[in-house]
Amino acid sequence: MAKLDPIVSEFATTEEAEAYDVWFRKKVQEALADPRPLIPHDEVVRQVKATIERNRKKRVVLNGYHPTPAPEAGSKVGVDQAV
Repeated sequence: MAKLDPIVSEFATTEEAEAYDVWFRKKVQEALADPRPLIPHDEVVRQVKATIERNRKKRVVLNGYHPTPAPEAGSKVGVDQAV
């Protein structure tokens, strides 16, 4: 059992790395063989944003907490504007 350097690998041993590689390759093959129709990237992003917003609203209702909304993608927040 060869130990791996934690700076170089997230796995403690080569066996762990190899087992993960086998698992990961299997998952990729399953995804490639999935017969369901593809979902365009823009639609996935829209769905994820809607899910995040629903969860944010639930937190407000449950905790009475209203977090500062995240900046829009690509917007530039200056030092004087940072929260």
